[in-house]
Amino acid sequence: MIDLLCLLEFYNTYETDEIYHKIAEKMLENFSVVSEMSISELSDFLFVSQSTIYRFIKMMGYENYNQMKAGQITFLENYYLQGRYASRNANINHFDNYIDYMLKKIHALKEKNIHVQVDQLIELILSVDEIIFVGMPMPSFVWRLQMELVMLKKKTSAFLNPENQHQAIIHAKPNTLIIGIQYLIDSSIFYSNMIKDVMKHQYKSADIYTSKLASYIKNIDLPIYIDGDNNESDLFVMEFIFNYIGHRLNMMILDKPDSINL
Repeated sequence: MIDLLCLLEFYNTYETDEIYHKIAEKMLENFSVVSEMSISELSDFLFVSQSTIYRFIKMMGYENYNQMKAGQITFLENYYLQGRYASRNANINHFDNYIDYMLKKIHALKEKNIHVQVDQLIELILSVDEIIFVGMPMPSFVWRLQMELVMLKKKTSAFLNPENQHQAIIHAKPNTLIIGIQYLIDSSIFYSNMIKDVMKHQYKSADIYTSKLASYIKNIDLPIYIDGDNNESDLFVMEFIFNYIGHRLNMMILDKPDSINL
């Protein structure tokens, strides 16, 4: 099974004359056909070399083809078993049901005192010179938060391309904070690979995640667990948290105009 969301991200963001855009396009057009192919079969089908496919795999955040296939199996299992936009057990058949479902998820943040860890994350952000966001896919609400970071004179990046995220980590300066955002369990391999470089360079790290199965979490300085359903509804909860962080930073900027990056 091909990681559909990652393919769509590549297709929607790469220049249309890029070879990787063309690879993603053909894989999307023939999704059911290519999903079970070996790398040699895929190479022949796409009319590209295996080395080109390997580079494509690396850019998707995987170390090799087998690792990507393992991630794809997880993606497929979750797609059919977990539900994409709400828990399979939620019994949602009306818009009002979905509102109640989301309100319950938001209220759970208050019950579990997530604000303590969120405040710690804000302190971490203020203490460093650079903030690198890591996510596959990278949620767009991060870019809105980056506006506040720029105004606070922080260097920051939140690249869509996983390989660019990796390069940002490798070339970051010592006083850097890496913030991971994981709301889909099928991207765990990607984060495990990233955390190796974070540990190697001894950067500060935080991670907002929804999967208790994320083994890499034990190496994170500030893990923030959200009791989610490993589906798209968790992204709404994360955006809620990031909007609050943005609000707090924005208030700090407005209270101290001399700190604004003009």
